Amino acid sequence: MQIRDLPHADPGVPDVRSGTRFLVWLGRRQLGGQLRSLAWGLLHYAGIAGLPFPIGLAVQAVVDRDGGRLGLAGALLLAFGAAIAAGDVMLHRTAVTNWITAAARVQQLLSRKTAELGSVLTRRVAAGEVVAVSTGDVEKIGWFVEALSRFAASAVVLVAVCAGLLVYQPALGAVVAVGVPVLALAVLPLLPRATRRADEQREKAGRA
Repeated sequence: MQIRDLPHADPGVPDVRSGTRFLVWLGRRQLGGQLRSLAWGLLHYAGIAGLPFPIGLAVQAVVDRDGGRLGLAGALLLAFGAAIAAGDVMLHRTAVTNWITAAARVQQLLSRKTAELGSVLTRRVAAGEVVAVSTGDVEKIGWFVEALSRFAASAVVLVAVCAGLLVYQPALGAVVAVGVPVLALAVLPLLPRATRRADEQREKAGRA
């Protein structure tokens, strides 16, 4: 799916039995875009993770006064830089495309349901609630879809780096394998309060 193909000819019939089932359904409809974004994300993050190799090779070549290896290190550094740049550009492009297509699909589903309900809608929910769903909720779903492939790519690269370090430098690998998840999970205690604030804001917007 490309942006030029929007709006969707048929947004489909969503699985609305739960929020999780709806997100799974939405992900299946955009599997191709997610795989493309994942591939570019792997290229980008793997390039960043691999940068220490040519840098270390260059430093060792200088120490050994080996011009051949220094040239090889420079060529590798150039190749890694090109891979990182290309991966970054295409990852952003594909991830934003996923965001826009997901938001467009959800917006079309909302528009279709609104048209089906007609005047019954305003008797069921407040007008502010409809606006909150159409603006804030659609945007958040788009963010989730966009971030999913980025997260998957970074997680795969992280596991690969940790596995490599555990093989060649067990002590350092253990520190990275334990430390990175701890740092990533350190923000979790802040999320409940932020979620409550967001729910309060959304509730007030729904009463507007």
